[in-house]
Amino acid sequence: MSLKYAKKSQLITYTILAAIKACNIVFVAYMIEIMLNVASSGSHDYMHLVRLALLTALGQMCFMASNFVYETVKMGIIRDVNMTLKRANLRYLVDQGDPDIKSGLSLMTNDLKQIETNRVTAQLDMIFQGLSFIGAIGFAFYSSWQMTLVFVVATIAPAVVQIITSPIITKKSKIWAQTNANYTQHVSDSLNGAQATKLYNVRTNIITRAANAAQQMENALRNMTLTQAWALELIYSAAELFCFIIPCTIGGILMMQGNLKVGTLVMMADLSMNFITPVVTLFNEFNQVKSTVPMWEKTQVALKHVMKNDKQKIDHF
Repeated sequence: MSLKYAKKSQLITYTILAAIKACNIVFVAYMIEIMLNVASSGSHDYMHLVRLALLTALGQMCFMASNFVYETVKMGIIRDVNMTLKRANLRYLVDQGDPDIKSGLSLMTNDLKQIETNRVTAQLDMIFQGLSFIGAIGFAFYSSWQMTLVFVVATIAPAVVQIITSPIITKKSKIWAQTNANYTQHVSDSLNGAQATKLYNVRTNIITRAANAAQQMENALRNMTLTQAWALELIYSAAELFCFIIPCTIGGILMMQGNLKVGTLVMMADLSMNFITPVVTLFNEFNQVKSTVPMWEKTQVALKHVMKNDKQKIDHF
């Protein structure tokens, strides 16, 4: 896990702030339930509704202030982990001294950016989404355990889709990593040898080779991105059908039978999106993490590498 290279104090602070941010969802849903139940009770207590609205607004301001700190801590963790990975890879590449620089250039310019976006950031978001799901489902159990069981069973459908699509995404990402390294080498060769190609009048040949490598890289990137998009669409479709439409239909029946209040039903419908969104996001981010497996394996080698002692006097070259 890439987050183990972050400071523990930062991760603990981030987790606490993520939990507070996750409570925002539950807070809004709870206030909606109370306000709707008061409005449908026939009491005509308008000031009560006004006080609840002011309380909700005050709570939102507090959550907003906390979220500012949350984003600051999150960006700090991403920066520190990125620097740890870059230092390790630079040490490893310099220590190896490989004359073929294509894989090193690709790693430092493209692969590490993929790791930042699709691994480090994704794993931080997974912590927040997991806490959001736990908070939403815990409060839902408190409000209506029957409806919550329906939602929990419904989340199995998107999980099955994720399990099926994950190996395909990993395979596509490996192909993209290879073609991207090849493209980087072709560009480097073309630029470094520009004067020689002009001298021997072979510029068109060199440009064609680099363009072909670029085409292969773009095709591989398209295939990987398209596979991720298709997987996400399948997950969303399964989530909307099984995690929203079916449970809300069951909730409507319970309300007609007098076993569920209108405020609770609306709250559950609101929370249902907070069941769907964290679950779908978690699966999507898990797929993103899987897409960085080839790049992460290279970085793991660098992180485990022990640099040779360069303080000894070199008596020959």
